[in-house]
Amino acid sequence: DGSPAVISSESVNYKFKELPTPFLTYFKSLSSAERRAVIVHESSLLSPVSLVLFMPGVLTLKNMAGLESENSVISVEGARPVYIVVNKKEGEQLLHLRQVVWNVLEYLVEYEGRPRDVEQYKAICQFRDDLLPVLADLTGEQGANIDFTESGELRTEPPFDRMQNR
Repeated sequence: DGSPAVISSESVNYKFKELPTPFLTYFKSLSSAERRAVIVHESSLLSPVSLVLFMPGVLTLKNMAGLESENSVISVEGARPVYIVVNKKEGEQLLHLRQVVWNVLEYLVEYEGRPRDVEQYKAICQFRDDLLPVLADLTGEQGANIDFTESGELRTEPPFDRMQNR
C-alpha cells in the first residue's frame, strides 16, 4: 500500500541491516499507527526474476532514455510501480516465459478434471511437467543470489550445491 515496512524481530530477515533485493513477500502483516509503518512477519526475499514471472498484473518492456541500447526496463504496474533494468533480449524472453506460465496456469485452472479435448489436456500436462523443472532451476539460480548464511554473509554458491553437501 506504499507504507514503509518494518521486518518484525521474529522474522529470519530481521537481523539484516541491508538486503540484496528490494523485493519481499510475507505471510502476515500488521499496521502500526505508532510506527506509521507496516510490520511484516514471516518474510522471504524475492529475486527480480521471480517477481517478473509470478507477480499478477500488467508488465511491459520499455526503452528508457539514458540506458545503454541493449538494456530496457520491465515496468510492473501497481499502486507503486516497480522498474527492473534488464538486457533487452533477456527481458523479452522473460516476458514471453511469463505469458507461457500464466497461459498454462489459466488452462489448468479452467479445465482441471473436465477437459474438452483429452489429448490436448495430456499434452499441456506434459508441457507443465517439463516446464516446472526449468522454472525451479531459473528461480533457484536467481534466488541463490539473495540467500544468506547463518552468519549473515551472502551465499554465492548455487542452491543445488548446498543440497549435495548436506
